[in-house]
This record gives sequence, structure tokens and C-alpha cells, in this order.
Amino acid sequence: MSKGPWLDREQIMEQFDGDEELFAEIAELFIEDAPKQMTRIREAVAKGDALALNRAAHALKGSVSNFGVEAVYDLARSMEIMGDESDFQEAEKTCDALGKTLGELLREMRALIRESGK
Repeated sequence: MSKGPWLDREQIMEQFDGDEELFAEIAELFIEDAPKQMTRIREAVAKGDALALNRAAHALKGSVSNFGVEAVYDLARSMEIMGDESDFQEAEKTCDALGKTLGELLREMRALIRESGK
């Protein structure tokens, strides 16, 4: 099975103790929730709401940590710090990068679920 740019199937299965059903369940919850968190992040950036940005980015960062995807985690962490520091200077650019990277992760995650037959 091929590895995509974000998910390493072997690493994922190791992280979930080889339980494909558990991975599929957690991944499906993430696929459902992550776009909502991304919407909250975008809205917080648009409004200049540092607290809302911090909370939404923290939630996304925590949920993506289950999958060991550093690119998305690091961008979410950057957004969280921007919220902490009320620093919106790079927020729009970072938000766009996070949205793009998250979208790629979600597509790959859906494909991995399909491959596992769940």
C-alpha cells in the first residue's frame, strides 16, 4: 500500500495498535469535526478574535495529534500562538496554508479508510 504525503499507513496502524476499525472510527470523527474547527479558525481571524482563534486552533491541534501529522499540527500550533499573543499579522496567510494542508490530509485520510475497507 502506498504512502501519501501526510499519512504513513504503517505508523498509523502502529499508533492504533493495528486496529483498523478504531482508526476508521477516530478518522471519521476527525473528518467530520476538522472542517468545523477550520471554519471557527477562519471566522476568528476575520473578526480579529484572539480567544476564539486560540481555542479553535488548540482543538484542531489536539485532534490532529492522534495521527502524527506534523505539518498540520505545526500550522495549528502557529495559529494557537497567534491567538495567545493577539498577533494577526501573519494570521490570514497561515490560515490559508492550514486550510490547504488540512484539506490534503482529509482527502488522504478518506482514501486510507476506503483502502482499509471500513
